[in-house]
Amino acid sequence: MMAASIYPASEYLRPWKLTTLLVGIGLLIVGSYYMPAPDWDIPISFIMAGCTYLTAPWSMRILLEHHWRFFPLMALVTWFSVDGGYAIYCRSYAVGSDGVKGRNESSESDR
Repeated sequence: MMAASIYPASEYLRPWKLTTLLVGIGLLIVGSYYMPAPDWDIPISFIMAGCTYLTAPWSMRILLEHHWRFFPLMALVTWFSVDGGYAIYCRSYAVGSDGVKGRNESSESDR
């Protein structure tokens, strides 16, 4: 398999992979209740887990098979899964600088 190829859908539908995805999402949701933070909620749990689930196999293949020419793209995809999607979500919807959900820092009422 080439490093740049996309994994077939059957690879993502393996029972053990779906089970670990659901356990991970469950832990993220439970964590959002037991470790409350103003910028952490259920939708971002699904977004981050989904991005990671879809990109982790490809990213690991880049590292394990030493496809270094794809490393910059892999680093970008990993960053997006870990932090970029979260930052976009928080900026566009979830939390303003005052920590209030549903407010955007650039809303007209703040001016």
